[in-house]
This record gives sequence, C-alpha cells and structure tokens, in this order.
Amino acid sequence: MTQAEVLKRARMRAMLRLIRWLENEGASDYRVYHARIGNRDPMTDKEMSDYVPKAEYFKDADGEIRPHYATGAYQIIRDTWNRVSTKLGIRDFTPVNQDRVAMFLIEERHATGDREAGDLQHAIQRLNQQWTSLPGGTQDHIRMEDTRRKYQIFVNEELKRTEDGQSPAKP
Repeated sequence: MTQAEVLKRARMRAMLRLIRWLENEGASDYRVYHARIGNRDPMTDKEMSDYVPKAEYFKDADGEIRPHYATGAYQIIRDTWNRVSTKLGIRDFTPVNQDRVAMFLIEERHATGDREAGDLQHAIQRLNQQWTSLPGGTQDHIRMEDTRRKYQIFVNEELKRTEDGQSPAKP
C-alpha cells in the first residue's frame, strides 16, 4: 500500500471516529455502537441483530415527551437507516454495518474528496446537516479549531497503528 493510500484510510477512520465522538458527547469507544438517543440503556446484541428502527421517547428541553429515532454510534435516524440499509442490503445493526452506512452518507454528501485531501472544514460543511453535532450544525458544541485538533489526533493515532502493524483502532 502506498503512503497516499495509508493516509487516505487513516483519514477515513479518523473521520468516523470524530463523528462518533461528537455524536456521543465525547465517547468514542465500542459502547457507542449500542447507544440510544439520550444515552439511555444500551441496545443488546440481540436487539442489534434484529434491529428495527423505532421511537425512543424522552423529555426534550421544553419538558415535552417526544419520539426520537437516532440510534447507534452515528445517531442515525430511522428514515436514513431504512433508506441506506436497503440500498446496501444491510440486515443488522452491527458496528461494521453502522460504519458502512456512515461511509455511504459521507460519500453521498460529497465529502469524501475533501476529507481525502485533508480539507476538514469543507468536509464538515458538507456533513453538518447529517451530523448536527459537527461545527456549524444545529447541535454543535465544539469550535472548528478544537474539532480540527481532535481529528488530527485521530489521524495520527491511525497512522501510528498502521506503522506499528496493528489493526485499525477498535471503534
């Protein structure tokens, strides 16, 4: 694999880690794949294998009980999951398939070229309507400067793993 290919893969893994980290309020470990909106009890492996998107109810900021459908590491909503998983032939909600859906959404929003070129700001501008916790999104809570710094940490960690002959960071 060429150095350019190694960097390209490290940037993709770093982007996925960044989105997971922001969508799950600073958590990015394996448990986020089991996440439900509002950080309620995690999904079981059985629920993930038989996944059918459904509403989770909780109080919003106004005190109203409302349905929300965002689930998993990327807090993907029901309609998006149904559309993309059908297109990709995905039948369960495993971490690998959540990553596949996220990568598809990145490509669908034409952010792949920006990310591969290292243009994080333009990639985020294309993605912050899908993942609203990204800077500029309706639920952002981090400055672009801090996002850029965290992303670079993730890229460096992924490159180090490659250099050391380790497998990519576990989600």
